[in-house]
Amino acid sequence: MIKQFFVDKELINLIDSALLNNADLKIALQKVEAAKASLLMSKGALYPSLDINASAGANRYGKY
Repeated sequence: MIKQFFVDKELINLIDSALLNNADLKIALQKVEAAKASLLMSKGALYPSLDINASAGANRYGKY
């Protein structure tokens, strides 16, 4: 995308390096990923859920 605007290879390399090492950009991307995860989690709460419990028991008494 940057190559469409600039033709100087050194400038393109500097811009690429700045974008790769930009802490603010990395933080913003992590916030977007966290928001996506939160959205998926909240959407999951809207789906019906099914809980199954099974138990068995027996009482045995000895012969008197």
